[in-house]
Amino acid sequence: MVSTRRLSRLQHRRPSRFQPSTATKTQRNDTTKGPRKRREDETTQRDENKKNRDTHKKKDTDEGGEQMSQSSASESTSESSCSTEGKRIQEGPLEDEYDDSDALDPPPSPAPIVDEPERVKVMYTAVCLDTRTVPSQRYIREIWRQRVVVCHQGLDHRQGKAIAVSLKKNYTVRELYLRDNKLGANGFEYLFNGLILNNTLRLLDVSQNDLGTEGAELLAALITRETPLECILSAGNCFGDMAAKFLGEALKSNDRLLELDLSCNLFEIGSGKSLAEGLAQNMNLKWLDLSYNHFRHAGLLALLTGLKQNTGLRSLSLAWSCLDSRHVIALGKSLQDNCCLLSLDLSGCRLNSAAILKLLTTLQGNTSLKTLNVSDNPFPICENIKLLSKLKLMDSLAIENVYMSNIKRTASWRT
Repeated sequence: MVSTRRLSRLQHRRPSRFQPSTATKTQRNDTTKGPRKRREDETTQRDENKKNRDTHKKKDTDEGGEQMSQSSASESTSESSCSTEGKRIQEGPLEDEYDDSDALDPPPSPAPIVDEPERVKVMYTAVCLDTRTVPSQRYIREIWRQRVVVCHQGLDHRQGKAIAVSLKKNYTVRELYLRDNKLGANGFEYLFNGLILNNTLRLLDVSQNDLGTEGAELLAALITRETPLECILSAGNCFGDMAAKFLGEALKSNDRLLELDLSCNLFEIGSGKSLAEGLAQNMNLKWLDLSYNHFRHAGLLALLTGLKQNTGLRSLSLAWSCLDSRHVIALGKSLQDNCCLLSLDLSGCRLNSAAILKLLTTLQGNTSLKTLNVSDNPFPICENIKLLSKLKLMDSLAIENVYMSNIKRTASWRT
């Protein structure tokens, strides 16, 4: 007897691997067919596929014809509508129909406002990139100010080109300080092209930039042009006699320049004569600094005699120019009838107390000089009191301030 549990297990047992499945049976039946029978089945299958394709093509053609008919109908309706619209345009709009031809178009959007300093910054940085140089962050920070100070930055001729391009569109700068850089004559030429197009700059400082004779020629051309420049500081630029000739010719035709600094240059005998000719015809210059130069005896005499005809200077500096008694007498005679000069700087000129007394006696007819600087000159301290006491006795002099700092204890210089 077999239990019911055993029977259920036998009924649900999986077929063995040796029992053939239905798939194997169908494969076996196919393999049992002959090659002729298989070819017939393939041909019948091909015929059925071809019939299905033909039926699909017929359906597509029928649908395309219907779409073409619909499009032609739509075109005809659009032509009829266009003809009616043309008639309406010729006849005029209907009374009940809304006409929006008079409706105003929306106003155009305003152009974006670009701040002028930002535009100048973009121009400056673009030129720096073109010339393959690093933009000066000091100049970028101060480009919007009225007083731009970019001293001791090592700017070369490429930076001068970038600054010149920015100056053409910079309408805020009033004073530009470029002291102690490396512009040279090439950099100043770029700067010259930008300065002649700028109408706001009043002060230019290009001291200690090694401009040389070529730079002096460009500076003279800038002075002769009708620019708003009133002050030019050009100290320590290795200007010689040829440079003084250019500057002297420029001073003859200038009527706007008020202040000029030509100190610490290489002026000699010929320079004194050239500058004297320019000063004799220029009555607008108010402040002139010719200290730390090498005019020598003949150059100083020519310069001092040229001052006789000048009646516009208010301040003159001849400091550290190695004067002697003859120069002092010539200076006193040239300033005796001068009624405009207010300040005279003769510090470090190797003058002793006797030379200063000669100067004061020749200046007795002058009623305009207020300040006299005789510091760093070799005369004893004990003679200061004598000099001041004699100065008090000269009632005709108008001198109010006398500077005598750093006086030498012994007088060892030849008068």
